[in-house]
Amino acid sequence: MIKEDIAPIFDQVLNEILKTMNSEDDYKDETPGDGKQKKAGDFSLDTDSEDENDLGINVDYSQIDEKSSAVNALGVICMNSPKLCQGRMKEILEAQEKLHFFFHENIKFHVSMTYTQIAAGMMRLNGVMNEDKKFEWTKGSP
Repeated sequence: MIKEDIAPIFDQVLNEILKTMNSEDDYKDETPGDGKQKKAGDFSLDTDSEDENDLGINVDYSQIDEKSSAVNALGVICMNSPKLCQGRMKEILEAQEKLHFFFHENIKFHVSMTYTQIAAGMMRLNGVMNEDKKFEWTKGSP
């Protein structure tokens, strides 16, 4: 159901992908104990007191996997249905831009792959690359 056959459900699928990519509930800062956090400039000679006020981070890996899958799906759709994606490219690129420097390396990997897939889809749409994914270079062109 890729290529232009996805047109009837394209908006619904893309909206869900963008919603997942733009969600910001991947991790929570947690402080164990009484909830009092140390200030950045606080200093203590007591080494035992440092363990009590450490900041913990609770990472939701299911959300990370979902976001990674959404980015991957976006790349596949943009590569195979570039004509449908053209009208929503601003939203797509803004969602991608938010994830450039994401803390998890899998998300960053899929973002870079999606940029490549978007470029391949646009090249294919504009006739720069044929269906066999062969770029036909001519002397004097970039």
